[in-house]
Amino acid sequence: MIFHPKYRPDIDGLRGLAVLMVMGFHFFPKTFSGGFFGVDVFFVISGYLISLILFHEMDQGNFKFLGFFSRRIRRIFPSLIVVLFCSLIFGWLYLFPHQLSQLGKHTAASAGFVQNFSLWMESGYFDTASEAKPLLHIWSLGIEEQFYMLWPLLLFFLTKSSKNQKNLKVLFFVAIFGTGFLSLIAYLLKMNSDPTEAFYLPQYRFWQLAAGAGLAWFTKYRNSDEKIFKKDFLRSTPVWIQSYLGVVGITVLVALTFSSESITHDLQAIALLPVLVAIMFISLGPSTFVNQKILSNSLLVWLGLMSYPLYLWHWPLLSFSRVYLGQEPILGVKFLLLFGSFILAWLTAKYVESFFRFGPSTAKKCFTLLAAMALIGIFGFYTFKIKGNLTQGDPDPKILLEMKQAEALCKKIYPQWFEWTDNPCRIQQRPNTIAIVGDSHGEHLYEGMIKKLQRSNESLALFAASCAAPFLNVSTGLSDLRYQKLRNKNWKLENLALEHAAKDPQIHTVILSHNPFCSFGEGNAIDMENPQEKDFRVVLKMGLRRTLKYLLEHNKSVVLVLDNPELPFDPESCLRRKSSLKETSCEFEGTSESREFFNKMVQSVLREFPTVRQVDLSEAFCKKGRCSPWIHGQMMYKDRSHLNFIGSEYVAPLILNQIPKTYSDFDRKF
Repeated sequence: MIFHPKYRPDIDGLRGLAVLMVMGFHFFPKTFSGGFFGVDVFFVISGYLISLILFHEMDQGNFKFLGFFSRRIRRIFPSLIVVLFCSLIFGWLYLFPHQLSQLGKHTAASAGFVQNFSLWMESGYFDTASEAKPLLHIWSLGIEEQFYMLWPLLLFFLTKSSKNQKNLKVLFFVAIFGTGFLSLIAYLLKMNSDPTEAFYLPQYRFWQLAAGAGLAWFTKYRNSDEKIFKKDFLRSTPVWIQSYLGVVGITVLVALTFSSESITHDLQAIALLPVLVAIMFISLGPSTFVNQKILSNSLLVWLGLMSYPLYLWHWPLLSFSRVYLGQEPILGVKFLLLFGSFILAWLTAKYVESFFRFGPSTAKKCFTLLAAMALIGIFGFYTFKIKGNLTQGDPDPKILLEMKQAEALCKKIYPQWFEWTDNPCRIQQRPNTIAIVGDSHGEHLYEGMIKKLQRSNESLALFAASCAAPFLNVSTGLSDLRYQKLRNKNWKLENLALEHAAKDPQIHTVILSHNPFCSFGEGNAIDMENPQEKDFRVVLKMGLRRTLKYLLEHNKSVVLVLDNPELPFDPESCLRRKSSLKETSCEFEGTSESREFFNKMVQSVLREFPTVRQVDLSEAFCKKGRCSPWIHGQMMYKDRSHLNFIGSEYVAPLILNQIPKTYSDFDRKF
């Protein structure tokens, strides 16, 4: 006999509120900047309901793994299969090869419920923007299913190990408390060192599901004979206090939803609040004021009943629209997408979910769903393997091998480089004669330059750190809260790189490259020798002077690269316009406030250092104030600011021509 907890409309209403929080965050992130906390509420509800069933069946001795997983399959698979299938079909019809390849990988990962691991392994500065990943949101489903692969196994083992009912209750409590406490401590510690890992990996999220499991334990065993379990603390309080707590809980959820980005990112422990609020609402029961009047409202309950398909549908619709349009949809389009999400969720719940979840032929339905999910996963993997990257160009395999070998050598010499940043350093096996120092905009120059240098006696080293200006004792790129912990030691790496280049007698030329967006703005450039200086303009000038003086004192030639123009659109959208009936040139103005400031700053400093050469990469893309990412019918960019392999090779001669002792006959035509 399958146990079903007594239905509570207020819990479905809480689900409805949680899905609205998440959708608000996805569609209007600036307004609902804390809406992502709705996922934490989902985890608590899921942990509570599933654990309540497991405890009952374990107690009665009628738990069956086959029955448990068949219920999970009939609950989770139908809507997910539909969304994955539709996403792949849309991808085959409208996405570019590299986009479709990533979608195929994410489809296979989602079908195997390991999408959180797939996204974690992709994360980094060069990763595709999250807005362009239609299956990004399946990470949370992966964590849930990973928990429910392990949780029944642990409880079943404890059941078989226990000799009596009293011991079993204690063992269950220890399992919940131990799992939850260790997971919570690990989460709080990991948020300081690696927030991306803490976000995606299950061991740092299980505490939220364990919180729901703990509540299920108290619900199940509060009427047991042991005195410690007899008192239901929240429900035994006066009604007015329960009502007050409910109002406080709703207020906290609303405040979190509309909280500022700085608060939600700076205070890791704030993630405890939505978990505590969810526990409180479930503990209060369905008859208290807020639960009865607000959470049991028919509209919220209706949303809660179809919250799962609504969660699955809304993000692919929004993400595909961003990818297809090449920009953020306008307000009217967003409301159409919201309406479409509700319609598709309702149709899925009514005609797909209900058919597989209820009624006879359970075994046949499970087999059908398993087979369909396996086919989706295989189709996704096939899509991933056969599709390439349209905008990256076609790098020479020998170049890729050489880059990997150079990266491995640098890792042996400077292992901290790969601990402190997600950009590489590369040192070639033969004596290095040229060094690039900078950020990712130095890295994208490396690829084309080593290809041009293949037949020469020159060898190239690369020292790239995320958003780092190649200036001595200057820290940059810290204004973006998402990457602060990743970049706060970058200035040490740049110092290390400049020292290496200066003291290596084989290196005759140092190339400095930087994305000025990373150092532009108040507080975005810090002088580590004089941290009291708050003007980033002064910091950058002093840093550049200090660096040039240092390198010239060590008899190095210096080439300073002024950055390529940034695209005001995604290169994919430009490609789409090129393939449309009405062809456009994708021309744009290559100016920006940060780039103009940086270039003028460089010009003013270089008057003091006449031997330093400079290269303005805009010359390769712009004529008479108009710029284009297309050169000779080929796309030069892989995203809005970084060049692809083709673009890197294209601008390489422009830089190498500034090293006259080595090159005097490079093609100067652009």
